[in-house]
Amino acid sequence: MKANRKKKPDYPFMIVRLWPDHHKSKLLFDDLLRMLRKRRPACDEVWFCTECGFPSLDVHRRSAELMASAAERIREAGFGAGIQIANTLGHGDVLAWSNDGIAWRRMVGHDGTTAQYCGCPRDPALLDYVRRMTLDYAAWKPDSVWIDDDLRMNNHHPVTNGCFCDFCISEFSREAGWKRRDRQTLVKAIGGGNDTKLRLKWIEFGRRSVARLAGTIASTVHSLAPKCRMALQHAGHEFGVYNGPDHKPIFDAMAKTTGLKVGSRPGAGFYTDHAPREMILKAYDIGRQVARMPDCVGQICAEVENFTHIAMGKSPYGTAVESTMHMALGCNSLSYAVLCANHESMEWYGELLKELAAWRPFWEEFAGNNAGTVVGGIHVEFSPQHARRKVKADEKDFAWANISFNDMYRLSAIGLPLTADPRRSCGSLLTGRAIAGMSDGEIGNLLKGGVLADGVAAMRLQERGFGKVIGMKVEARPNQSFEYFTDDPLNGKHAGHVWQIIFKGGMSAYALTPLSGKARVLGEYRTVSGEPAGAATMIAETTMGGRIAVFGYDGFESVVSSARRHQIIAAADWVSHGRLPVLIRTSAQIVAIPRVDRNGRTRGVVLLNPSIGRSQAILMDVRRPAGRLTEMITPGGRSLLKSVVMGGGQLSLRIPSMKPWSVAWIKVTG
Repeated sequence: MKANRKKKPDYPFMIVRLWPDHHKSKLLFDDLLRMLRKRRPACDEVWFCTECGFPSLDVHRRSAELMASAAERIREAGFGAGIQIANTLGHGDVLAWSNDGIAWRRMVGHDGTTAQYCGCPRDPALLDYVRRMTLDYAAWKPDSVWIDDDLRMNNHHPVTNGCFCDFCISEFSREAGWKRRDRQTLVKAIGGGNDTKLRLKWIEFGRRSVARLAGTIASTVHSLAPKCRMALQHAGHEFGVYNGPDHKPIFDAMAKTTGLKVGSRPGAGFYTDHAPREMILKAYDIGRQVARMPDCVGQICAEVENFTHIAMGKSPYGTAVESTMHMALGCNSLSYAVLCANHESMEWYGELLKELAAWRPFWEEFAGNNAGTVVGGIHVEFSPQHARRKVKADEKDFAWANISFNDMYRLSAIGLPLTADPRRSCGSLLTGRAIAGMSDGEIGNLLKGGVLADGVAAMRLQERGFGKVIGMKVEARPNQSFEYFTDDPLNGKHAGHVWQIIFKGGMSAYALTPLSGKARVLGEYRTVSGEPAGAATMIAETTMGGRIAVFGYDGFESVVSSARRHQIIAAADWVSHGRLPVLIRTSAQIVAIPRVDRNGRTRGVVLLNPSIGRSQAILMDVRRPAGRLTEMITPGGRSLLKSVVMGGGQLSLRIPSMKPWSVAWIKVTG
């Protein structure tokens, strides 16, 4: 396959990450370099790794000298040479690394727990250590420097949320004008209490703390290597509500210091492919991170991590499929932590790199064609200001500090096009947990558009005073009934279907009562004797000019019948006024990820068969296509698809049967 090379980016497309042993052992490095030369298309740049933990500066100095020699040989072989700063604050007390260089305050958690190997980000001694360490490693002028993802204020085991040391509390009191200066009062106010203004000030205080450390590293690097690209490795915003809505302060600090575009490496776990659908959840988490990138970020290379880098963990093919998902959700390059621990022979790692090299032309063409596009579809709502949500009396302290929408992302496997990016979405998927972090203004704006809501969300809307706006009354009811599909046209041929959720713990049921003649009942509860027992699924026009569909019978269950699948997708299309970028008409397990350009046109769709069986042929419509010609492109080849132009320029396509866990890119051109 001929790769698209119209515009070559100013950053490496494929990166292989290393650990310290790779530059400290000549035998290991020689073996690595031999394999990289053999599998050259799989690697443009390597990231050497600083010593893990916090050893003495003399240890770093010796390691940096060996790294410089290895970097020279890497460059002579035609590869770029970057550095991963392995530790800034410390990953936690679970790893047995050398830490005899620690001479600073430790991080303190909200409960008074002190981390043995994680530092306070505001301690001058820690900043000086990091600065001096960086001077040693940056002396050989690396092409890039990537700060590892321990530069965060949460998840420093055993500290859950930091830093509540006396110094940080004193500094916060001074900066925020808060007169109290004790940890217990602060924790009560921001953790379990609802002083949201103080809570947001505390979050911003932490963001300034880590941004200052990032700025220190960037200025140190650029004092020696002014052309070096600075970058941050980071985890997701759902996992890290405590860290704020994005990583902008860190990116801005590096960009301001260097005057250059900076890089991002978003990550979200998924270290083995034993439960392969977890890669879908990771991809959407990464998609959320991509959506919240500031303008100063250029390169976004996904974390593809096979920790602990073993043959029994993740297969080469699974690694490649995962990579495709991250590209589909918005990344423009790929980084691979696949051989760091050296548990396998270099020959085994070579076979993995061979697989990745074979997929490269596919990924490069996709990246080139989709520059400027974003993921379209129904947006899974998550307010950037979720940290301001109220904490209920029966919740633990800091219940606001993280959230998960994984159960919503699972819905993508029924063919519902979801996105974690609101910029060009055509509607919203709204849950009760998301509403908890939204302002009335945010909710009002959503209700001017199209909304899919579960029963819990509808109840929360009603509690917030939006009951009349959504045109229905919501009441919790015992789970003693099943749902019967009405003959509403939206149900199509599935009228009369009975949808039953059986033996599922923790499910919810809500009865819906229309408040206006504009509401339509798609499903009603029926008792075991067949008697009607109220509406279960309803669509309505809101008083704010939008549309809403509410699924009261256990909401967004993702393991559903063909009839329920049809109902969910038909409702999504209805609330969006027929603007789903892609409509999968065949009842099949398929993930469809549309890419939409600045004019709202669909430039292509990535398809994934997320099952262990072959799919049937897939009938799909592409809405507002960017052209009339369509190609089906896979890592193994390409073919023109016969399309029928329907009303409004919509393209109707038939996709051949897809192999288990295979991907295809439907490219729209012409």
